[in-house]
Amino acid sequence: SSSSSSSSSSSNDMLSSTTKTAVAAAEIEEIVSNISTQQVNWEHDWENHVMTLRQYWKDGKLLCEHTNLLNDRGGMSRSKNRKKQEKEQEGKETSDNMNRSDTEEEIDDEEERQMKYEHFRNILGSYADRLVNIVEDELSDASFIPHDAAEITNVCSTSTGVKMISELLLPRWNTRLGLRGWIENEYGVENTHALMANELLVKSEREQLETFQLFLDWFRGKFPYFHDACDTCGASCKDAPLSEGDDDEIVDSANSEIIGSNNVQEETDIEMESCQHEDDKDNDYFSFVGYIGPSPGERLGNASRTELYRCRSCSAFTRFPRYNKALWVTQTRRGRCGEYSMLLYRMLRSLGYEKIRWVVDWADHVWVEVLLGDGVKSKSDATEEIGIGRWVHLD
Repeated sequence: SSSSSSSSSSSNDMLSSTTKTAVAAAEIEEIVSNISTQQVNWEHDWENHVMTLRQYWKDGKLLCEHTNLLNDRGGMSRSKNRKKQEKEQEGKETSDNMNRSDTEEEIDDEEERQMKYEHFRNILGSYADRLVNIVEDELSDASFIPHDAAEITNVCSTSTGVKMISELLLPRWNTRLGLRGWIENEYGVENTHALMANELLVKSEREQLETFQLFLDWFRGKFPYFHDACDTCGASCKDAPLSEGDDDEIVDSANSEIIGSNNVQEETDIEMESCQHEDDKDNDYFSFVGYIGPSPGERLGNASRTELYRCRSCSAFTRFPRYNKALWVTQTRRGRCGEYSMLLYRMLRSLGYEKIRWVVDWADHVWVEVLLGDGVKSKSDATEEIGIGRWVHLD
């Protein structure tokens, strides 16, 4: 009887496993059947496809190596071509004896200048938008102050309570002082008081530097730099670098698992490239899958895009939304220079600092600077001098 029961249980387990495998295979086949690819000529077809691409991005259906294809790059290409045609026509009409190579060289120079101008304008506009977002985030903080219990009861009892209940579920600061209260809770009331602008800026420059060093040490420990740590198992390519010769095996394995166990892989030309994504220039591209549009929940934190990673240890996917709201960054404690410079700027503003600046490096890096030692009296021998201050790099 015992043997029969054991045999029956084993058969049921095998049947269950077979059923699950069949269901998984069917799901993969369904996914693959809905995947389509289309080659788009960047120069000529961009205008016909960009709206569709942007909609796919908004719906979370587009995965791409970079997001340049969603901006006005296509417009720049068309502008370049028109200028080239105009130059060529002008050259034919005004000077039949002009050397052809000289004309082409002038056109190339003009195209190069136009490309640099458009590139600079796009980057400058992008950073300007981010700075505006920082200011808007500060102005919107009042919307994320925690509600009183009585207030929640009133909302739930009104006729519009159902519509407003979703607002109550949004992330909130842990005190009614907002970001300033959060700093006091996490950094300590006494430490925060010592860091306040009206307390610290009247002290010597040396004391100011020492106080900020302590604060930055705490900040770095509280907010580690995110590389590609897996949400499921915690593994990271940074902690377990590939040994030489393992890369092809991992890439092939990842491709076969994503595509499935059918013959689609044999019929599909797959090209794996090393992805150098923003703020992270190290060689961890075997976990970086690409960029996708942020989910509705991620957009609440003003995320403009989300990075997708696939763990090479457990094959689980990890999302890294690039948040632009201080509240969301304090809760996730995940970011790079973009998130952390924004948060540090917001923190200093909440502590009363006015002479601070958000600095952009054209090598795709941002940080915060604060003016310390400005107007502070210092004694040297028998004389007394007033310091002019200096901008201190906080990174």
